[in-house]
Amino acid sequence: MKASRWLRAAAVFLAVFFFGHTAAVVLPAKSSGPAEDSVLQAMKDFHFDAMGRDRTLWDFWQGFNFFTSVALAILVVLTWQLAGLARKDPARARPFARTLALGLAAMAGVCWQFFFVAPAGASTLATACAFAAWMSLRPGSAA
Repeated sequence: MKASRWLRAAAVFLAVFFFGHTAAVVLPAKSSGPAEDSVLQAMKDFHFDAMGRDRTLWDFWQGFNFFTSVALAILVVLTWQLAGLARKDPARARPFARTLALGLAAMAGVCWQFFFVAPAGASTLATACAFAAWMSLRPGSAA
């Protein structure tokens, strides 16, 4: 398969990750009970100064969740655009594909270590596609 198709597949897996993550952040989740409720309330109630701004742990939790969704959306678009570059100029696309593959491998490792199978699986599949694209872009390969 050509590198551009591998990269489009990686973008699709990243889009699945993006939509799943964003839905989990935006849609209200059912509480799993009083223990969870008290932890969430404690996150909202604990205020501290962060570089001159009053913040809570909940602010950071929500902020990092939205930040992750934005970063995933950007990654989807950049991966899709890289597929176009791979088709037109494989030599220029190769270092970007390598960086993408290595970065996605690190992301997959984090997901497997700290999260659960859905994000870990999506990021692992995207990683495999990115590595396949990178290998397809080596000199002498059909990009």
